[in-house]
Amino acid sequence: MHELNLLQHYILHTSKKLSLNPGKALVWERVIPDIAGKNAFLMHLLIALAGLDILTTQQPNEQMYANSNAAKLQTLVEHHQMGLQGLQEQLAAVEDTNAEVLFAGSMLIVGFAFGSLRVGNLDLLTNMSQSASTEDHTSPGTPHRFDRPHIQWLQLVRGASFIVQDSWAALKLSRLRPLLLFNNANEDWKLLGPEPLPTSVPPGCVRSQSICAFALGASRAISRLKEFLNSLKSTGCEIGDGNIQSPISGTSPGSNGNPQLDELCAAQDQAIAVAEQMYLRIICVLQLQRIETSSSDRDIHAEMEDAAIASWPGLVPQAFVSSLDSDSNPDIPIGFSFIILAHLYLLLTLPDHLWYLGKHFGTEIKKIHGLINELGDSQLCSLMSWPMNVLNLQTDI
Repeated sequence: MHELNLLQHYILHTSKKLSLNPGKALVWERVIPDIAGKNAFLMHLLIALAGLDILTTQQPNEQMYANSNAAKLQTLVEHHQMGLQGLQEQLAAVEDTNAEVLFAGSMLIVGFAFGSLRVGNLDLLTNMSQSASTEDHTSPGTPHRFDRPHIQWLQLVRGASFIVQDSWAALKLSRLRPLLLFNNANEDWKLLGPEPLPTSVPPGCVRSQSICAFALGASRAISRLKEFLNSLKSTGCEIGDGNIQSPISGTSPGSNGNPQLDELCAAQDQAIAVAEQMYLRIICVLQLQRIETSSSDRDIHAEMEDAAIASWPGLVPQAFVSSLDSDSNPDIPIGFSFIILAHLYLLLTLPDHLWYLGKHFGTEIKKIHGLINELGDSQLCSLMSWPMNVLNLQTDI
């Protein structure tokens, strides 16, 4: 009965909060449960997502691990684990006949990964899900992992995003086709002119102060990231206030005397390019709202979703993601990776009508802000001022 209740909650509530697009929402509500009804591992993933929705929506964060809720969390993680195991078995034989099943599984995993950030003690959830040890291996003086920005979910999303590459043609003709279509995921911003990033927001096109601040500051923010990266490339780690050595030493000479630092800078360059592309898509959405005078902020959020702004975890290079995954205190180059991550997270705070996006990404940005303050480099701290200003204009964050 408990599992049936979770299935009912998914169909009646969770599925309706996973997209603002009616076609996509219908797939989440009807098609995916239908496929899951014929594949047990998908049902485990679906039930886990519904349970995560209930716990994070109905329970205050401080009660998440108290008494019965801890047992419920353990149960939904077990469902998620069984679903992951079943998906791995299906991956052993990728073919067009199981393309829908694999894609449905990958989308449920992505939903769980995004939603997991709503859990305060994400390390517990991640370790349980991956059957990993919960022993704390951090070195003395290192901030506790629970206080650090969480990036484990990125690996889960990235893995899921590559599952169906070989079945792309079959999926475009499947019942899941609406989940692959994003009308604003294009380069229409190039039609806006040589300088698509605005210096002013058309009056009346958006009511949200944070979205207005985002639009007005996006161009300068991207430029500052590029400027800092150029300084990092030319001077190595000796920039800003800190005299901090490179994270990797003893390597053969490269352009910075450190080829691994060069690789990190190249990865950061690509990540900034991804952020700029996503920023430009949002700007294009806002510019086009000038002709839709009756549009609500919810309509704008739906247009942002249709720009696939949540797809960036699968677009940034693995070297960039790997630079964030460390228990040690960051130095300047790694701190800069976290700042780029904050600019990417800011994208996901703007559409606040979707359950898996919103204020929990604001919490992660605040964690990055604290981490950069501890690092104590004035240039890095300055780069965090704009995302924090945009964030502070949002309500309930």
